[in-house]
Amino acid sequence: MMFFVAQFALSVVLASFASPMSDEPLFKADKPEIAAGGSASLSWQWNPATRGYLSSLGLVDHPSSDTVRVSPDETTSYVLILEAPGLLPRVLVQRVVVRGAKGRSGDWPDDLFVPLAYQADYDINSTSLSVLAARVRSVLHDDRGFEVRQFSPAEDQIVFSTAFLQNAKLNEANESPRKFRRIAYRVALTAGKSGLIHVNLSSSIEWRVVVDNRWFPENSSSSDRYKIQTDDLWSSLKAN
Repeated sequence: MMFFVAQFALSVVLASFASPMSDEPLFKADKPEIAAGGSASLSWQWNPATRGYLSSLGLVDHPSSDTVRVSPDETTSYVLILEAPGLLPRVLVQRVVVRGAKGRSGDWPDDLFVPLAYQADYDINSTSLSVLAARVRSVLHDDRGFEVRQFSPAEDQIVFSTAFLQNAKLNEANESPRKFRRIAYRVALTAGKSGLIHVNLSSSIEWRVVVDNRWFPENSSSSDRYKIQTDDLWSSLKAN
């Protein structure tokens, strides 16, 4: 009898070593480095997850486990948000390096990791970081046509940065000499407590004279365009 008890105990111990249970999500790329024109597979698994977001797709259909194929044009960081009832959201990143890429597209701000010239802070009632991230992506990328990069500098945060985009609404028809203006945005979402998500929204406006190809920062101390444009974007984010 003692032999069978010992055998059973040993089998339990061995089983626990053979199939360890982890309460942390897994997110990986099968190819962390690819040649230009190639593709990689991103896969994730977290059994309790009921909602998820992937930066290249938006909301995902199978948050607990899935695999998707990606073909980035340039080195890209993919951000995955997974959420489960009663647990803090998990924000994970996988970087896929593209060899032989043409270089970065668009005209991006110098440092994507810091807020831009004008910034404002808000709190929004939302129980899902994934849903709010999908809303920001839709407004910036789909509704407004910005080129968007996403990354995560902290475990509970996702940041959206846009390349500068020329915006006719920023120009004034009676200006002399005639100027063109463009704008870039940065939106940082940080998961909070009690159903609140903190939003840091910043923007940068630059201008150039028609005959000059150089861009110059807008003077935020003498212009209310920053506030107008930032308020406009915030209204769009809340309305969706």
